[in-house]
Amino acid sequence: MIARWSWRATSGRTARAVAAGLLGPILVPAVASALSGCGATGTVEPAAPSARSTATRQMFEQMLNTDNGLLVRRWVVTDSTAQIGAALMRYGDGAALSEAATLRLRRDGLRLVRIRAEQVDGLLAELGLTPLDVSGWHGQVVEWRELLAQPIPAEGEVVAVAGRVRTLEQGMLRLVARAWTVPMEDGPSLYLELVPELIAPRRLSIQDILGTPERPPEVLADLMVRTRLQPGSALVLTGEAPSAEWLAPPADAEPGGTSRDQQDGDDESEPARSDFGPETTAPDTLGEFLFRNPGEPPLRTLLVFVPRLPGGADLSAAPGSPDLAGTR
Repeated sequence: MIARWSWRATSGRTARAVAAGLLGPILVPAVASALSGCGATGTVEPAAPSARSTATRQMFEQMLNTDNGLLVRRWVVTDSTAQIGAALMRYGDGAALSEAATLRLRRDGLRLVRIRAEQVDGLLAELGLTPLDVSGWHGQVVEWRELLAQPIPAEGEVVAVAGRVRTLEQGMLRLVARAWTVPMEDGPSLYLELVPELIAPRRLSIQDILGTPERPPEVLADLMVRTRLQPGSALVLTGEAPSAEWLAPPADAEPGGTSRDQQDGDDESEPARSDFGPETTAPDTLGEFLFRNPGEPPLRTLLVFVPRLPGGADLSAAPGSPDLAGTR
């Protein structure tokens, strides 16, 4: 089962829980001081807020602002496995997920790479000219939001999902996300969830007239991504064939991922041919179908997730964040 948090249904209750948890350290000392003064003569001065409660209040106020949350940049570049792979290998900054989660995504044609936020523009420059670079500010996304969609034609689409070949019926394959800022002991971070889902086409029928609820989307739970983004980091998500090996560019590589020796040499050797029958083409994986456009010229989409986080207050003194996840 996949988690969903309904803002409309629980916003009032959640807000009260958050306020109680965060403002408790502020109110308790004042109440205790007032009660201890009952029956005593003279004026009782209220206790001054502690550094802990002040830091908590400041961070709570900052997290309510609209200037922190999720920024998503969508790039469309020439579909070159060598160039894209070399660029992401050059700018990669540690593992984005656990090894098991990384292999699971790769099996279904998805690659997730962690880079430094300050190098996002450098990565785009190395990928070459792009006909599309769109930045979308999402802020605090507590309900699932569509980031990328690929229509499935009327005749369906054959793809590999979870290691099996499957025919997707006409409809829409889309990637949805939600994200929000959470306080951690070492400072604020952005909690991010991503998952693909299948949407069946909506057809007018007797069920619509009778008010029958629309069929919910099919959530591909095996491809759910849950991670946290720290200040100064970013994530890049794209599609790639599971068998494709990304190679780090040589030290003398020019922008674009090719070395000077490769540019000067003339490698005209033909690829090896098989003498054991005709070549067979494996179906695209779900990630390839979602992120790649096999038109002319072939293009590929990359999604870049950049956190915008509040700063200035020490979160190490803040109480634990409420569980915003419900059921989906």
